[in-house]
Amino acid sequence: MAPLNIFYQNVRGLRTKTSTFYRNVCVNNYDIICITETWLLEGISDSELFDNRLADLVLKYPSDAFLILGDFNQPNIKWCQTNDLSSLYPSDIQGDVQRNFIDNLNICNLSQYNCFHNIHDRILDLVLSNNDISVTCCADPLVCEDPQHKALCISVEFVQLHSLPTRPRLQYLYNKGDYNAIKRNLDSVNWDYELRRRSFEDAVSYFYDTINDQRNIHIPSRIVTIQSKFPVWYNSSLIKIIKEKAKYHLKFKKYKNLSDHHSFVVLRQRVKDLEKELFNNYISGIESNIKRNPKAFWAYVKSKKQSNCYPSVLQYGNHSSGDGDVISNMFSDYFYSNFLEPSAVNNNSPPINTQTVPEGAACFGTDIGSIEINRDEVYRFLKHVDLNKSPGPDNIPPVFIVNCADSLTLPLSILFQLSLTSGVVPTLWKSAYITPVLKKGSKAVVENYRPISKLCAFAKIMEKMFYRQVYAALKLDFCEYQHGFIKGRSTTSNLILCSDFISDSMANGSQVDVIYTDYSKCFDKIDHNILLSKLSSMGIRGNLFRWFSSYVENRCQTVVLNGYSSRTRYIPSGVPQGSLLGPLLFNIFVNDITHCFQSSKILLYADDMKIMKQINSVADALSLQEDLDRFQNYCVLNGLDLNVSKCYICTFTRKLHPIAFPYKLQDSILVRVGSVKDLGVIFDSKLLLICILRASLIKPRKR
Repeated sequence: MAPLNIFYQNVRGLRTKTSTFYRNVCVNNYDIICITETWLLEGISDSELFDNRLADLVLKYPSDAFLILGDFNQPNIKWCQTNDLSSLYPSDIQGDVQRNFIDNLNICNLSQYNCFHNIHDRILDLVLSNNDISVTCCADPLVCEDPQHKALCISVEFVQLHSLPTRPRLQYLYNKGDYNAIKRNLDSVNWDYELRRRSFEDAVSYFYDTINDQRNIHIPSRIVTIQSKFPVWYNSSLIKIIKEKAKYHLKFKKYKNLSDHHSFVVLRQRVKDLEKELFNNYISGIESNIKRNPKAFWAYVKSKKQSNCYPSVLQYGNHSSGDGDVISNMFSDYFYSNFLEPSAVNNNSPPINTQTVPEGAACFGTDIGSIEINRDEVYRFLKHVDLNKSPGPDNIPPVFIVNCADSLTLPLSILFQLSLTSGVVPTLWKSAYITPVLKKGSKAVVENYRPISKLCAFAKIMEKMFYRQVYAALKLDFCEYQHGFIKGRSTTSNLILCSDFISDSMANGSQVDVIYTDYSKCFDKIDHNILLSKLSSMGIRGNLFRWFSSYVENRCQTVVLNGYSSRTRYIPSGVPQGSLLGPLLFNIFVNDITHCFQSSKILLYADDMKIMKQINSVADALSLQEDLDRFQNYCVLNGLDLNVSKCYICTFTRKLHPIAFPYKLQDSILVRVGSVKDLGVIFDSKLLLICILRASLIKPRKR
């Protein structure tokens, strides 16, 4: 869709310029013309022309794009451009009026886009929007331009307003289920006999057939055809009153009966009062439960920013479609492209012998070949499943699991034990539903989305048991520089160590060169054979090794959106997204990366790594380059794809003439930057706080 071309000007006295204005409108081709008038007539108040219900509109239409233009008379606010030059942020806020104004912009998720100063170097006319827009100075204003107010041309990209329809689906009413009957019937099954006499995959199928039969009998269901058009805080009483109000309004318009109008007025007031009460209760509930249920808070924030719906037409590469099944497969193809090609996996990594440790791998003292399946622990995990999570590919929701936890403990304990002893993870527990979530940019472009994976709840419970015991056995073998997914370490501990090293070196008069690395889809491109080799070298043996081999291989995923499903794709590489064991496996994979760095220090947070060295001479820089060469070779041997265009060098120093060595990766000189965003915090080359403060002002509007 072509962008909308919008003209804006503060005309200041349009009554005396109407002829000029009309003639210029006729010779221009703008889609929309917006004018503001500093003073029109004394007898006309602002409230007659301008709507003061912006917050109500944003709340009622969270998926819409808003554009607000005008002279807000805020000359004391200084606007500075963000690092990506996409919008502006207030860098100097003085006074309660200005602070309240900025707070209102943040609440409504509005950014300011006009960067053109007037004759007094101020920005009076603001261009506010929750949509990415482009603002330029207009070379041909419709009336003579006032030096206080520049005429502006605004280009707005809008995706198609219609959303992808939702396919009808079966919905179980779990809050109306007869769980006592379900538990009685589950307890009557001789699980030990029924599960152990079957092959493992058949045992899993029997387990699911049994609980699905009970669900179909004792939990009512209905067909849901469309998503509710009402906000989440509306209840059935309010919806009923709204429909009654609409009915009387139509009757009055048709028959002009005053009693119908009276009923309409009464119902309208009841709607307003009840809607206000329900909304206040909804907000109070979110605020009071923000620690226990932060997901509800961020869901509310997200609802203020954008709609969860998909456009009716999406584009992937040179292809576009409005068919739900085709769109789901377009997403599936794009997400699959992030993995290694199956041929590359097979050619680059030979099969692993479980009895040998690959040459050159680091051997550790740990030796773990099995884990203990504790029934009490299984029950505890079942009872504490997060009720706010949605079901995975087995379509068993948390509310069912929690209500039937005591009856599910025995069969699941048996299945977990059979899985370990056979070294097989059931196919269903290796499958995932993928939901596309917009990262940034146009909603109509498939490449602007990232995948969110949803696994079966029972699979994640089994992972918890394996994770707890495997992590306990290996935790002493993890390198001290890894701060991601390690208990007692975090982004904070990582940044503190980095800041201490840099500040201590700068206090001694030295410079510190820090290289920030980046990989392309690192978690998705882990070679399974190399990973299994490293598991073996870490001391994973026997049934447990065979279980991990089954766990990472032959996994599959299906994209699901609005009731449409893509074809199932098997995943040739990577660690499972959305799993508990995935981050642990990644840490194992990169645990030996420390051997690359013989003269420099490193700090990691999962795949985010920075390489640091105190530089006092060119010889020090050459030593750092040698470490980079070893690191580059490590990436090649381990199948890690360095994204050199996003690898940076930042020199921290207060010297007037620091050593600017041209560090290289893959024969490309690294880009040198004066400030860098590290784990959410922006540092400048002198380790000053100003960049951090500026980032904190931008962040609330960018969430």
